[in-house]
Amino acid sequence: MILPGTELSAAKARVEVLRAQVSSLAVRMPDGRELQVTCSAGVAELPSDGLDAATLLARADRRLLEAKRAGRNRVHAHDAPDGRFSFAGSDARPSERAASEFGNV
Repeated sequence: MILPGTELSAAKARVEVLRAQVSSLAVRMPDGRELQVTCSAGVAELPSDGLDAATLLARADRRLLEAKRAGRNRVHAHDAPDGRFSFAGSDARPSERAASEFGNV
């Protein structure tokens, strides 16, 4: 998603709304089971995160991968000072996230 003229914090907030909406969905399988849908995202901003499309996409992709590693169903928009990533997203406890990932919720 490209949001021209949108600051990083506002872009993160908009993506967080989308993440929450996606997370509220359930997919009914032919056998009647319902699967929970989740969404992870990485957000990057021009020019602070890069000056060209390739750099911006690489930064957003790196944050997306870290969001997934951190438990999925999250939006990452900042690198932490130690080179790791900060995150915001799911309020679910780790055990709930794990159960959800395996279709047990």
